[in-house]
Amino acid sequence: MDLVIRLASPIQTWAAYRVAHTDVAATPIPTKSGIAGLLAACIGTRDYLSLLDQFILRVRVDRTNAADTDLQVAVPPRPGRDTDQWHRSASLHAACQAIGSGGQPKPYRATKINITGGTNRVQYSPNRTFIPHAEFICHLGVEANLAAQLIEGFRRPVYTPYLGRMANPASFPFYLGAWPGDGDVLAALPYVLRHDELPDTDPPRALRVHTVTGGYTQHQTSLQLVTPPRATTRDAQLGWAKEHLTR
Repeated sequence: MDLVIRLASPIQTWAAYRVAHTDVAATPIPTKSGIAGLLAACIGTRDYLSLLDQFILRVRVDRTNAADTDLQVAVPPRPGRDTDQWHRSASLHAACQAIGSGGQPKPYRATKINITGGTNRVQYSPNRTFIPHAEFICHLGVEANLAAQLIEGFRRPVYTPYLGRMANPASFPFYLGAWPGDGDVLAALPYVLRHDELPDTDPPRALRVHTVTGGYTQHQTSLQLVTPPRATTRDAQLGWAKEHLTR
């Protein structure tokens, strides 16, 4: 079954693989592991890795911009919520800082997290890149049993679906519908004209479509181009979706 979702937000950040616990670079398109996490949030499962092999992901780039940099403050969790993971992250960060400055990493001493979520260790603040005001149309190829769960999850998500970070919720419209046709939905679904495009004089744009594979450590894509029809407004695009997609 073919499902179509729209990923748009003032900020998106799909983290690329990193070895050191320092700066976090964003990939220019959503990763399959990131989308697996989004789907897991919608249906309420914590084991998002189990979904990696259960769907095919194709991403159409309708709008994107150059990456920018943000300062991310790592805040300790409240007691009883993934404190072990916090201590592992803090120890890895301390070791990377020591090695980067030419020193030797020291044994990490776990500190007690108080009721406000703070510790007596200095909180670390890595830089994180993000993509501002991007819009991606995702085609998900899934089996019927998972598709039924996802459709219900898109309508009534168990957890809020976010675009790379919890601070980046998806904008409306998010779920566009299921594609019952035989052709390529990413070539058929109209894209919305940018504010600087003139429908009467500018030719249609060829949009990039990435087939995304792999997990967090092996993010891979293959590229093709499609030239879908144009919609002058968002309402016109949603009107096409209402007519040609099923919900």
